[in-house]
Formats: sequence, structure tokens, C-alpha cells
Amino acid sequence: AYCDLTEEQKELYREVAFKMRDIVYGELKDPSKSVSFVHVFSALSTLKRICDHPSLVIEEPKPYHAHQSGKWDLFVELLKEARDSGQKVVVFSQYLGMLAILEYYLRKEGIGFATIKGSTRDRPEQLRRFREDPACEVFVASLLAAGVGIDLTVASIVIHYDRW
Repeated sequence: AYCDLTEEQKELYREVAFKMRDIVYGELKDPSKSVSFVHVFSALSTLKRICDHPSLVIEEPKPYHAHQSGKWDLFVELLKEARDSGQKVVVFSQYLGMLAILEYYLRKEGIGFATIKGSTRDRPEQLRRFREDPACEVFVASLLAAGVGIDLTVASIVIHYDRW
């Protein structure tokens, strides 16, 4: 599924892209310096988080609703369609801030969910709950923490939230 950036996202995206461009160009112009590709990877990660939700860059995940995100609006729409048709959903993100936003929203809306992050202690219980509890409609997982070998086949929809 495709979506557009909101005006807020476009503005943040341009700001970060131009700022990082200036840093990299500055390094390229100075022959005594070697170019640090850390700046490039940092910029790409920041741009990716802007595409997810501006709150991830502003670092205010709790008041996420004060910011606009095209991807977030699409997610809410896809989730509503899935719930209306009785389908369970798995949502992956690599950003803990995005997982926090997802969980705030699901709690606020009264939508049952299970989750696995690096800090999750009761992984088997979270998986059991998602598989067996009809009220547990969404599984929210960190890509790194979920790993391989977990059974989420009860879900018919998988959303990789961070995809560009």
C-alpha cells in the first residue's frame, strides 16, 4: 500500500535532507578529512523515521496525535478494514518509538494486542494470547526481538510499518 507524506512530514524531510547534505558536502570539500559514512546512514535512518511518523524525530511519541502522518492514516485505515472483516493483524517495526505509538493507540481504542520487544519477559505468553484469545486482534513486534521461529499464522495480515 502506498501513501503520501503530509505537509509536516515533507517539511521535516526537506529540513533533514538539506542539513545532512550540507554536512556531507562540507566533508567532501575538505581534502584533509575522510568522509564519514555514519552521517549518511544517520540521515537515512532519520528520513525513514520521518516517513513513519514525525513524533519519532521530534521524540514525543505519547502526543503522537498532535502530528500528521500519511503512513499512520493508512495504518489506521488498514487496521479498521482488518478488524471489520474479523482478521488478526501483525505489525512489525524496527523503532521502539513507533511500537510505543502503536501501543498507545491500541490501548486508547480498546483494541486487544500482544507484543514482543527486546524487553519482553513473557514471550511464550504473548504468543499464546495472540493465538488463542479472540479479543487479542493485533500483534505488535520489534523486528529484532521477534526473530525467527515464532508462530503467528493465526494472522492473515502482516504490516511492515517501516517500509519506504
